Amino acid sequence: QIFDPICSGFTDSSSPLRELTLKSTSGIVEGLTASNLEKLARYLVRLQGDQEASIRTNTVIFIGKIAGKMTKNAREKLILPSFVRGMGDPFVFCRV
Repeated sequence: QIFDPICSGFTDSSSPLRELTLKSTSGIVEGLTASNLEKLARYLVRLQGDQEASIRTNTVIFIGKIAGKMTKNAREKLILPSFVRGMGDPFVFCRV
């Protein structure tokens, strides 16, 4: 019930709020259902295209942290494309 209101922070116009939403979501990942994890994955893909470099970097880190909690299908769809996208990021810290 709390997940949907949190998701609105991923699409907010304020970049600090988007980043804080990303960082705070790590605390609730363990309680999410498989369908909510897939919904979260879609938001993470969007955040990897964010204009703020710190959000893109934190998104790659976040994906690495939650990878073990995702279903096999979701991992296959998200992890490799996300890390490849991160390696091509012009911001050097996203590639490290």
